[in-house]
Amino acid sequence: MLHPRFVDLFCTRLVFWGMVGVDMGDDPSSEVYRTAMWAQNNNPATSRHMVVPPGEVIGKVYAAQIEEKVASLRKIFAASPALADYEPLEAIPEDASELRRADYHGHPPRRVSKAEFIDQLVPATIIAGLLGPKTLANALMMSFFGGLDIGPLSTAEERATPQCPPPGFDFPFGDDDKLRLVILESLRLAPAVYETVFLLPEESSVADYAGLGPKRFPAGCPVMLSYVNTAFDPAIWGNTARDFDPFGHAAELDGPQARFNGFNGVGPRGQRACPGRGLAMAIMLHMLNAIDPHERVFAS
Repeated sequence: MLHPRFVDLFCTRLVFWGMVGVDMGDDPSSEVYRTAMWAQNNNPATSRHMVVPPGEVIGKVYAAQIEEKVASLRKIFAASPALADYEPLEAIPEDASELRRADYHGHPPRRVSKAEFIDQLVPATIIAGLLGPKTLANALMMSFFGGLDIGPLSTAEERATPQCPPPGFDFPFGDDDKLRLVILESLRLAPAVYETVFLLPEESSVADYAGLGPKRFPAGCPVMLSYVNTAFDPAIWGNTARDFDPFGHAAELDGPQARFNGFNGVGPRGQRACPGRGLAMAIMLHMLNAIDPHERVFAS
C-alpha cells in the first residue's frame, strides 16, 4: 500500500536529488530529512518571510525558527555535490544574450558568488521546486484515488469544469509520451500558477482596454499573462477547450507547435521559460510510474 504522505516524500526527495544532488534519505531523525520535509510543508510561511522584514507579520519567535531552518538549507546546499565546484562565470558567453540584459532596476549583469547564488536557490527551491510539483502531483493523485470534492459552495462554472484527470480515467502507465500529455492537460485545466508577468518585446495595442477604448503599450511594458484565460480560449483549443482530452489536444500541448502556456513561462521558449520545467516533468513521470495501477487505497 502507498504511504499516506507518498506525494510529499516522493516529490521532496526527487527535488533535492534533482536540483542539488542531495538524497534526504528515509531516516526521519537525520538533519537533511527533517529540513527537507520542513521546507516542503512550510512554503507559505517561508516565502512570506523572504519578502517582509522578520517579525512584522509572522511574529519574531516564529521568524527566528524559520531563519534557523533556512540557515540549515543554506548549509546543505553549500555542501551539496552539485555546487561543489561552483565558480562564477569569468565572462558571459557570446551566445547568452539574455544574461547580458540589465535587471529591472537597470543594473548591469555581474558575477554572482556561491553564497549569493545559494541565497537565491533556497527560496527558489522552497517556492517553486517544492510547492509547484507537489501541487500538481496531489491533484493527479487525488484524481487517481477517486477525484476531488469541489464542495457545496462551488459555483456552477466551477462544477462545469472537468476534474483533471476525471475520476476513473485510465492512466497510460508505462507510456511516458502519453503520460506527459496527461500531465500537461491536467496543468492546463488546473494550473498550479494562475499568471505570470513578462516584458513586451515590441510595442503592442489592444482595441478595447478595460472598456476604456484603444490603448497602446510601449516595448518593455510589464504585462500580466493569465494562464487560466489562455488555457480555456476556444480560439486555441476549439470547442473542446473545457474538456479533458490530452490526446486530442496533443499538438497544442507539446512539441514544436505547442501553444500551451505553462511552467511559469510562455511554452518552451522565451525569457520566462521555467528552468525547472524538465525536472518537474521528470518528477511527475517517475511518480506516476511508481504507482501500482491496481493499488488504489492509501495505507492507514
